[in-house]
Amino acid sequence: LRPALLRRKHENAAAALQRLQLRPANLEKRLAEAGDRLDRLWRLAEQLHPDRPLQRGYARVTDGDGLTLTTRQAAAAHARLQLVFRDGELPVCTDATDIPRAKPQAKTRRKRAKEQTGGQQSLF
Repeated sequence: LRPALLRRKHENAAAALQRLQLRPANLEKRLAEAGDRLDRLWRLAEQLHPDRPLQRGYARVTDGDGLTLTTRQAAAAHARLQLVFRDGELPVCTDATDIPRAKPQAKTRRKRAKEQTGGQQSLF
């Protein structure tokens, strides 16, 4: 136990105690940082909200319980659906037995001419 060693330990303990003391400036800084982080999270949550695309003209399809349906197969399993638009909801009924098939696209005149000439178009 030498006096220099005891003095150094005392100084280190006093410095540690100073760091532990609550200072208003430190608390205000931490509160401001936490507030900024909360603001960033809120903006992110706003961007990821499921109704955000509705503002751009899209609609959201939900079942009778309000669960969002993301596939055609899931929507076909329900007889009653809700279309959610920016300005309100529209109830719709489906008939899963009468699902229209996609019509094949008509061939254009150029495509028909190309097929008839073996891939080469006529110059005339």
